[in-house]
Amino acid sequence: MQATLGLLGLLGLAWLPVFGQAMTFAEFEHQLMALPETEYRQRLDLVQAASKDSTDWAAVERFELFWHGVDAANNALERQAAGGLLQRLDSVSQAMALTDDQRFRWLVVQGEYAQLQQNNAEGCRLFEQAMGSLSTVTSPVVRAELMQRYSRCQHLFEKESHRAQLLKTAIRLAAGQSALLEAQLLVELGEFYNRLGNHTLAERYYQQGLDGFTRLDASADRLTATLNVALAQMSLGKYAQSLTTLSQGDAIFSQDYWHFQSHRVRAEIALTQQNYAQLLQISRANELYRDALLGSAFATLHDQFLTIGLLRQGELAAAQRLIEARDLTAYEGMPGKLVHYQRRLELELALAVAGELGQQQHALDALLAWYEQTEAMQKRAMEEMLNNEGDFDFQQQAIELLRQQTALQDSLRQQEHNAKQQAWLTALGFGLAVVILTAYLVLMSRSKERIQRLSERDDLTGVLNRRAILSHIQRSAQQKRSMVVCLFDLDHFKRINDSYGHVVGDAALRHVAQLVTQTLRQSDLIGRIGGEEFLLCFHESDPSFVDGLCERLRQRLAGSPLQIGERSLLITASFACVAATPEQLMSFQALYSQLDATLYQAKDQGRNRLLWVESGIA
Repeated sequence: MQATLGLLGLLGLAWLPVFGQAMTFAEFEHQLMALPETEYRQRLDLVQAASKDSTDWAAVERFELFWHGVDAANNALERQAAGGLLQRLDSVSQAMALTDDQRFRWLVVQGEYAQLQQNNAEGCRLFEQAMGSLSTVTSPVVRAELMQRYSRCQHLFEKESHRAQLLKTAIRLAAGQSALLEAQLLVELGEFYNRLGNHTLAERYYQQGLDGFTRLDASADRLTATLNVALAQMSLGKYAQSLTTLSQGDAIFSQDYWHFQSHRVRAEIALTQQNYAQLLQISRANELYRDALLGSAFATLHDQFLTIGLLRQGELAAAQRLIEARDLTAYEGMPGKLVHYQRRLELELALAVAGELGQQQHALDALLAWYEQTEAMQKRAMEEMLNNEGDFDFQQQAIELLRQQTALQDSLRQQEHNAKQQAWLTALGFGLAVVILTAYLVLMSRSKERIQRLSERDDLTGVLNRRAILSHIQRSAQQKRSMVVCLFDLDHFKRINDSYGHVVGDAALRHVAQLVTQTLRQSDLIGRIGGEEFLLCFHESDPSFVDGLCERLRQRLAGSPLQIGERSLLITASFACVAATPEQLMSFQALYSQLDATLYQAKDQGRNRLLWVESGIA
């Protein structure tokens, strides 16, 4: 019998009953363990075959059978199969006394099925309920799997750092227990840092996840991780490494999806390096694979790259036909990165039209009119960047946009010079062209200043954004300047959002930022670093003075409720401060960890209070 089962296993038919005999639970469990973790469809097939023979199995065995079935169907995205098996699992569960572990796993697969049905809120509710009984679960893998799913429910976390801590805990649990889960968690941690714009950590964790998938030969996960590594390297300016990563992927993956994404990243690198001939060549080749992502944001991004390549290579008519055919004119619903490249496309189009011989005077008039109409859109594009940190590194894109505008000014000045050489331009026409160009260049200069300010400001509150204030701290460290740094966040902010909605939550953040700004000195700085969390910087200030100032801040916040119609919403905050040397500021992440831990102590002691890190100040 063992030899027969072994032969059938080699043929991929190990789950079939032998000589017409009914499968026992022990045989089912043996064959299930022989299947790789990622072979979800094979595992589902095995469950469905075994379920025909499970009538006489014990209730606990039937629970295990259907639980594995729902888990496999969820992962295989088989909604109908998952729904049917979940009903059978529910029926078995009602007829038996579930252990804590079984009840926990039941909640998890119900949550997964809810999310498979696009009911994310219900899935997160079930995951949160399961988290409440996490201490009763002994299996480290099961605990890690729940943490993984719960970490995706972003709205349940008061602070982004809590999500990172949860993922890191899950990684430690999975290590040595499930290599696949460990690799998946590493990639998710990479995605977390990528959304924050920390591409250095994103690349590190993506690469660790990729190494794990490579050892397991998990092809689908390996493809996504390879692409993520290449994108992170590109965002860091490691273009040669990114191209090497893509070439390695080309030797492994043959799917149209891979070829499309590989070409798209190569095109973006060519555009960033201003290699427009290569940009057009790559984008034209990628037309072959565009249908693989038709209707997606990636397809639109490809269309933008192709159009810019056509314009830069002098194919204006072809570019205009493409813009019309693929409707590359509307900003509505575009993610921030697409808005950025749409803006770039419009600048390129304006330049191409302005450069057409015989139409320069008309083109320059049209260019000025176009700029006046899209000046507001430019501000909106920057706001989209600032509001979509999860899509891309908005600070780098802001810098890139400034560089592009400088290049555009140089191009327009060159056109002005060329215009002087045009014999067919009348003196009046030439004078008007110079006036228009001058006006445009003035507008561009003012626009650059506005974008610079926007790139440093938090769009919601108007205070410095995360990157701006952290950059300021780094500059102070490099200049050997000490400072007092305080971290504060709003108490029970999640409760405000849950009870009153995000509109009121946003109003509360603006209210706090305004009160704090009014109280600080001109030399003091405030920045919002995420959610309801803010940093305060006091240059070369006496800790006792800062202690008194922050105490006044705390009291003013507690005594200045936010008015919501006829209701007053009390808002308090907890503070953690440290007197930091330049050396401590250089390794700010370690300093932040100390501040965060002290802030936790303030919360544990009842909130609405000020504590100091390693200081005698009470």
